[in-house]
Order: sequence, then structure tokens, then C-alpha cells
Amino acid sequence: MKSLIREKFENPFLRPLLLATGEKKLTLGNKWNDTFWGVCRGNGKNWLGIILTEIREKIRLEFEEERNIQAP
Repeated sequence: MKSLIREKFENPFLRPLLLATGEKKLTLGNKWNDTFWGVCRGNGKNWLGIILTEIREKIRLEFEEERNIQAP
């Protein structure tokens, strides 16, 4: 799942959308009782949110590194 999410956010349109979430906690809320990938009625492991948060941080670090390399 991590590699799929990473690939998804290689898209130049989607990448800034993920970065725009800043430091917010990312949670897949649902009503279909998925407590593995998300949270239902306050219960769940929220693995999708955890993966998205990890990917967001990696993208942010890559962006900062690129910006530092390009600075004179």
C-alpha cells in the first residue's frame, strides 16, 4: 500500500494537495466498519492515515532538499 500511495502522490497535481494538509492528522473516517485502514465510530488503527502522514513527510523533506540545492 505504501508504494501505491507514494506513486499516487508523484502526480504533480496531487502532491501539493497532500502537502497543503500541513501538520494535520490524516484520518480515513468511515461508516462501513473499516477499523484497519481507517476509523469507525472512534475506533480503528487508521493505517491509511499513518501511511499518508509518512509519505507527506518524505515529500516535504524532498521538496526542502530540492529547494536548498537550487538556492544560490
